[in-house]
Amino acid sequence: MTFSAFSLTLLSIFLTIIAAQGLGLTIGAAFVDVKKATTLASVTVMAFMLSGGFFVKKVPPFMPWIRDISLNYHTYIQITYED
Repeated sequence: MTFSAFSLTLLSIFLTIIAAQGLGLTIGAAFVDVKKATTLASVTVMAFMLSGGFFVKKVPPFMPWIRDISLNYHTYIQITYED
């Protein structure tokens, strides 16, 4: 419980929010149709949440690469193991 730990955690969360916003803007620019963009964004976010450890602790062996691109995984690991 130090100020530096708090600051680094806040910075990590802020950078993850900026990256997620960039992903959302990219998906929005790629699709003109709102329904298609919303569907892709929902599927992408759900895949990131599944691989990030919120719902499943062990990712299936055919998709371990998704943890490398998951925004949730890196934020969750950073905050959980900061101690």
